[in-house]
Amino acid sequence: KSNRERALSLIEIAHPDHREALFNKAKELGYLYTDQIYRSISANYPIKIETVKTFKDGLELKIRPIRASDEDMMRRLFYKFSDESKYYRYFTHVKVMPHKNMQRYVNIDYDKTLSIVGVLQTGSTQKIIAEARYSYYEPDNVYELAFIVNEEYQGRGIAGFLLEYLIKIAQERGIKH
Repeated sequence: KSNRERALSLIEIAHPDHREALFNKAKELGYLYTDQIYRSISANYPIKIETVKTFKDGLELKIRPIRASDEDMMRRLFYKFSDESKYYRYFTHVKVMPHKNMQRYVNIDYDKTLSIVGVLQTGSTQKIIAEARYSYYEPDNVYELAFIVNEEYQGRGIAGFLLEYLIKIAQERGIKH
């Protein structure tokens, strides 16, 4: 992990009353980007939806909500995708994912936008190999779904599980469309 990832990870597990001060101090000391955003609503992190799931070929993933500290892992996942996969996920040709865009992507409210990731643990190394999210689309008063799985791990039922899991969570939260 980078120093930035470590700093954000520590801030995420700190008591909610201290997170803002720790975040500001980490920026001041140069551990975080000067334009780094961190939503105080991360105290709303829905830990109860974390789970572990085993897929085909014994692939075990931790399924959990995305965190601000996942920015680098999500960027690494993005750059593993083919141009075709990026197009199907983002509905446009996206070649790069700069810090500014990615940090908005990982800093969510867990309410109108919920993103869950599949994390593969290999020894002491973690990597995100899948992501699924729903986001509220106000003009039509509906939620939209999107998901993607690292091409190396496709065909094991990950996308299907993430879709069903997001739908279950949405239903439990009273989301109808």
